[in-house]
Amino acid sequence: CGPIPLIYADGGAKHDSFLMQFTADMLGCELAPSEVEELSALGAGCAAMLALGWTDEPGLAARRHLPGFRPAMEPARRERCYEGWKRAVKTLL
Repeated sequence: CGPIPLIYADGGAKHDSFLMQFTADMLGCELAPSEVEELSALGAGCAAMLALGWTDEPGLAARRHLPGFRPAMEPARRERCYEGWKRAVKTLL
């Protein structure tokens, strides 16, 4: 599939700058917080519009997002943090 260059973020977590930067660093791709608080609801609404044949909405395909977070962590530190993150997730599961 190849590398993912950009991931859109929504919900309450998008307001946590530390979490957004850490996630961008761990995933190695840019995170772009959406202006829309809940993209799931917007997606469901857009799917319903398309199902009804309403395809002439000019903003339907527009992707609006806030300034993003780009990976900035040094590779060695990223690897240490990633290993710690995997241990934390394993503990929770």
